[in-house]
Amino acid sequence: VDGQNLVYTSLDSGATWSVADLSGLLAQQASGGSVWSYGAEVGPLGIGVIIGTDDGAGGFEYALAFSPDGTTWTVTDQAQLEAAAGVEVASIDWILVGEDQVVVNGTVSAERNADGNLPLFVVAGVPST
Repeated sequence: VDGQNLVYTSLDSGATWSVADLSGLLAQQASGGSVWSYGAEVGPLGIGVIIGTDDGAGGFEYALAFSPDGTTWTVTDQAQLEAAAGVEVASIDWILVGEDQVVVNGTVSAERNADGNLPLFVVAGVPST
């Protein structure tokens, strides 16, 4: 992933490359907000990238982009993550792409614990492609 939200992937040890523009996957971009990507992970199931969006009015949303091959991408938005986790998501901190599932960890939008930290959530699932 580069600074312009472009993901470069190769399935043949770098002989040829596919380029995907993650900014174009999110509707927020069309409404004048900004999009940034971070936390890319490659594993046996494919490629996962955490995406953040800013709606231009101080609102932030997070999403996950997933591709089995670097060409075809699907996006799981924050509402879908919140439904799966059963919590309100404040941020997504990391993603792990394993052999049979994708695991996402992040911070919950809630009162801080007694130790001053925000509670965390973990969601595991198989991405739809």
